[in-house]
Amino acid sequence: PRKASNTIYFYLNNLTSDIALALFDLEGLMISAGSACMSGTARPSTLLNHLGLNQVAKNGLRISLPFSLSDQDLEKIKTKLSNVIHKLRK
Repeated sequence: PRKASNTIYFYLNNLTSDIALALFDLEGLMISAGSACMSGTARPSTLLNHLGLNQVAKNGLRISLPFSLSDQDLEKIKTKLSNVIHKLRK
């Protein structure tokens, strides 16, 4: 059976998820700060807390990709992610 191998969970050091979400949104990426069942809540990530990353649990972000993602679509996503990361490093 397929598991959640299409979901990538990450965080951006000291940048809170609400600020990061705005930057990704401006780039046209639909990234969330939690799972669909946590929609509308502003709680630290349970997953990151369980991993012992309590200091950054409020910074967690996730992107879910379709299993049928084409190489071309993946390149577009990588470019958009790179654009946001580049802006953050300035």
